[in-house]
Amino acid sequence: MLEDYKFYLASIAVCLAIYAYIPYLKGIFSGITKPHLFTWIIWSLVTLIAVVIQFVEGAGWGVYPTLIAMLLCFWITILSFKHGSKDIRKIDY
Repeated sequence: MLEDYKFYLASIAVCLAIYAYIPYLKGIFSGITKPHLFTWIIWSLVTLIAVVIQFVEGAGWGVYPTLIAMLLCFWITILSFKHGSKDIRKIDY
């Protein structure tokens, strides 16, 4: 019974994570938003680390919202190569 509860909460969190990225992705494809390549590389790596830690520690259903966020971050990183800003400065490091 408790596992069903966790599954439903994780499912809601996955849907919210996807929903939250839709306006940003629309902005990228319409040319309004220019994602910064370096920033999205950092976000992708941070969420990758979080997913690995959650998986290793046995997070169960809780890993799926973070996994979806990681995949979306990597997708935006890939889109940044074509549609984003690539002006990496010293301060970014």
